[in-house]
Amino acid sequence: MTAKVRSLAKPVAVRFDGETVRFEQPEYGVAPGQAAVLYAGERVMGGGWIAETVPAEEALAA
Repeated sequence: MTAKVRSLAKPVAVRFDGETVRFEQPEYGVAPGQAAVLYAGERVMGGGWIAETVPAEEALAA
């Protein structure tokens, strides 16, 4: 699965557990209030508003 948080950005790899999206690699500039759109290939699977973010260092420790 991939996600985009900017309309002109390339989709990046993510994991989605049904509630939380986790980027496979740190993604710069993601902030609460932004939209995220999830894709499976070219197909839009869903989207929503980012409620909170976790710094990459904290996410790796979890």
